[in-house]
Amino acid sequence: MQRLTEISKGLVQPQAINALLGAMLYFVPGKMRVPDARTRLPQWLLEDYEKVFESAFAATEQTVVKQDYLPQFLNQLTAAVNFYEIDPTAELAIADLREIRKQIADLWLSVSGEQLELLYRSDFGKGYKAMLGSGFINEPLHESDREFFNSLVVELSKGFGAPKAVNNLLAAMLYCRPGQLQVQDANTCLPPWLLADYEQLVGGAVKVAVG
Repeated sequence: MQRLTEISKGLVQPQAINALLGAMLYFVPGKMRVPDARTRLPQWLLEDYEKVFESAFAATEQTVVKQDYLPQFLNQLTAAVNFYEIDPTAELAIADLREIRKQIADLWLSVSGEQLELLYRSDFGKGYKAMLGSGFINEPLHESDREFFNSLVVELSKGFGAPKAVNNLLAAMLYCRPGQLQVQDANTCLPPWLLADYEQLVGGAVKVAVG
């Protein structure tokens, strides 16, 4: 691993490409990126580098949907939810779920509109709904969580004609109790693949009205 430090000296240094090839064996996708890769990497390496490290979900906060990482992430989520259901006072489970919740929310905010339904129908979406259906959703929010949720509500108040409105809703649903977030005219505003779950898991009495 010592030779991997050659990368930090820039790809113009001797042995830098060799060091990069070594690094690609050790780093999880999303954990290593080469700035300006298209101009700095040889053509024979560029395609494979981009496939592995700069795919659509290669950013660090998005690695949860990479095929090789998703099972691990879902196992972590399931274990934390189960642990919480057994002992809702377990600080470790609460801390884990808070971190996982933010990862999931950040992912929803970064996904393009055409990818939302595909991701929602995947195993990742099942994990998301498992968290929404858990007792953890009733935990009091930390101040930073409240600020994040309030920022999402501000975006949602612009209406569902605004860009990334559904992204913001999917993220916000993780931070509100059932009945706390109601979308006006949900039947016409929300996509069919989300509507039923929204009504079951989130919709209800108006407390924070958006739409």
